[in-house]
Amino acid sequence: MGCGSVFQRFFIKHIRVILWTSILIQCLCIVLFVYAYSRLRTFSAAKNGQVADRLVEFMMRDMTVNSSYMNETMTLTKDYRTMFREESLVSVERISQLQLIYNMLCEVENIDWHFFAYDRQEEVFLEITMVDSPFGTYREIRKSLMEETANPPSNGTWYLLPTPAGRIVLSLWTYDGYSLGAWVEEEEFLRELREVDWGTKGEVTLKEGGVGEDTKESKILGQSVFQYALTGIDADFSIQIKTSNDWVMLRMLLLEAFLFLVSAMLAGVLILLMRYVTHSLVVPAWRLTEILDKYSVAGGYGMNQRNALNDAHAVLDQLEYHAKALTETLYSRELEIKQLQLNFRNMQIRPHFFINCLAMIAAMAEEHETEKINKITICLADYYRYLLHDCMDMVELKQEVKHIRNLIRVSEEWNKNRLEFSDDLEEGAGEAKIPVLLATTFVENSIKHAVGRGGALSIQLAARIRDEDGERFLELCISDNGKGFPEELRERLNSGQLLPEREGKHVGINNVYQRLILLYGNDFCIRFSGEKEGARVTVRLPAKRADEKE
Repeated sequence: MGCGSVFQRFFIKHIRVILWTSILIQCLCIVLFVYAYSRLRTFSAAKNGQVADRLVEFMMRDMTVNSSYMNETMTLTKDYRTMFREESLVSVERISQLQLIYNMLCEVENIDWHFFAYDRQEEVFLEITMVDSPFGTYREIRKSLMEETANPPSNGTWYLLPTPAGRIVLSLWTYDGYSLGAWVEEEEFLRELREVDWGTKGEVTLKEGGVGEDTKESKILGQSVFQYALTGIDADFSIQIKTSNDWVMLRMLLLEAFLFLVSAMLAGVLILLMRYVTHSLVVPAWRLTEILDKYSVAGGYGMNQRNALNDAHAVLDQLEYHAKALTETLYSRELEIKQLQLNFRNMQIRPHFFINCLAMIAAMAEEHETEKINKITICLADYYRYLLHDCMDMVELKQEVKHIRNLIRVSEEWNKNRLEFSDDLEEGAGEAKIPVLLATTFVENSIKHAVGRGGALSIQLAARIRDEDGERFLELCISDNGKGFPEELRERLNSGQLLPEREGKHVGINNVYQRLILLYGNDFCIRFSGEKEGARVTVRLPAKRADEKE
């Protein structure tokens, strides 16, 4: 016995163990992947927190230094508070000194602060450091700064000031109508923080209203949020930083879980198939092999040989029985479908209908009824195009109703009695799916058996979506005012028996029954009623079939 054969037998014998082992290995891979992702996410959040702490620390240092310088300038050096009221040369000297001090301060800071002085009594506004904002923007900011000095908060408080040109961060020191302030646009204030990559959905914002203390919330699947209260600085706002997930790693985790589910499903299907194949074919084959091996090692033609042959025959008979049963089942089903398709085609062809249509068009041509010929020809084209469907096709109910109207239009031309057709489709029922020519078959029966029995023939089609015991189904009803079904025929149809097909009769109804069984099994209902007051056919189909898309 070759190595390949030994390997195959080993694989077949231990396939269940192999499949279960593969599932366990995938479970372990998912656990390891989740652990690695959580560790990576925790590490990433910690690194982001360290970067944020460092940058916020630098910002707080700049704000502290600015407050210290402005405090000293305002409270300790009176000459600067009165510099706008001094003589010109003295005033110019004081302004130059003040600009030199704060320009040097701006050189060593990370944020591009703008310092200004404003004397409300003299109505003099001085930009101590250069402002590089556009003129239109700065004009709106300057106007807001002058208005704010009229009612300033406590000295040294840092706060958000909304202006027509956007929000700014501002701190004012005021003494005897003289104000010294530092301001910066919100975008510039947060510039260094926003230059850091906090993730695809990360963001840095200023939140109005202070918070008690710094908070850090790190989440494995959600965003991590860092809230800085600017502890140690008199500020009425806080800095909030949001960092987003590593979406690449998260997608890989979800993909791994999806692959695991698919693999588990495939493994389960393979196990069930192997169990069925083993029980039906492999076990009998192994028994036959063992019997033949026993027969080959036995000597002579004694009892052992006869028993071995009897066992072999029994196993072969069992194999033959399973193979024959399976073949007969497949063959009978294939034969049933072929016969159903043949009957369906015969029902569609209807040579008499086609010949009558040609004769009718010829008669119209003799009468020069061009417009009527045009309408009838279009109806016939749509009618025969619809008949090209396969017998197992599902169509929307509103398509079937359109086909029935074409049938009524053509039938009215050669029937003396007047035909009336109406439909009542509940909302949503027109889009429901039904087997092709299901309703048409019963409408044609009404036309065939009721026309000519006096008066006009009236045919109604109604459709509703119903709920019963938590399940939804389509209820389709076709009725007429004709003679109705004979009692014997009605009882036979309601019992589910096929009608004997003689001279082409009952082919349509039998075909409908067989197709419904193949499509729905026992999950449908069809009832025939009416004897004197007219014929009525009610069909109920599962909504899961009626609503499914092609």
